[in-house]
Order: sequence, then C-alpha cells, then structure tokens
Amino acid sequence: MSGTDGPTAERAVGIPGRTLTTLVIEPSEPSRSRLLRDLSSRGHRVVPVANEEEGIDLARRLRFEVVFCATRLTGLTWTECHDRIRDAVGAFVLIADGFDPDLVKARECLVLHGSANDLDVVLAEVEASLEREDACLEK
Repeated sequence: MSGTDGPTAERAVGIPGRTLTTLVIEPSEPSRSRLLRDLSSRGHRVVPVANEEEGIDLARRLRFEVVFCATRLTGLTWTECHDRIRDAVGAFVLIADGFDPDLVKARECLVLHGSANDLDVVLAEVEASLEREDACLEK
C-alpha cells in the first residue's frame, strides 16, 4: 500500500470521500440544473426542487446529509426555511447569487458563491463536518 492509500489518505478536492444525498431548493431552473449537474458529476445523489415547501416536506420525510438552498425563495425567506429543517439535515448551504444582508446571520450555514472551486471547498467542509458528527456519535 502506498502512502496515499487507505482511510487516512488525503483526497483531491472535489472527489467525494462519501456519496452525499443532497437536496437542492432553487426556484431558478438554470441554477437548479447547473447544481444538479455539478453535484452529480462529483458522485453525489441529488434531489432538486423548485420551491421551499416541497423541500421542507422532503427534508422532514427523507434523510439528506446536505441541503443547498437559494437565498431568494418564492414564499418563505431562507432563514425561515433553515429554521424549519435545520434539525432534520446534516448541513445547510446557502446558494448566494449576490449580496444578501441576512447572510451575516448565516453562522450555522455554509455559503456557496457559484464557482466550481467554491463548490469543491464547500463540499469538503460539509464532508469534514459530517465526519466530526459521526465521530461524536461513535463516542
């Protein structure tokens, strides 16, 4: 076994160490499709929805490791959406398409600003956070 094999080997950014089940709540069809393509190409399972009510319902009924949520929704605000599902999901990532003054409240959330490199960084942070949670549960 080489020094880069095994469970302690570092992974290249963007190569998932685990397949994440993700929920994408994004009213914009082009943005939703792009995120579906980008996450799927990295080996993750993706359930895309156009509205927050459907997303909240799915998040309560199914197990998602991470939710990607637009900051501009059609009904609720993202903070209301976050409050309603935060206990049901492992991580909550905001899809920021511009300045949003409420982003300063996003202490419990990761923020995706749109670039492929940013997605890789956010996914690495999500995986690290989930691994920490798993380690805590094992103790």
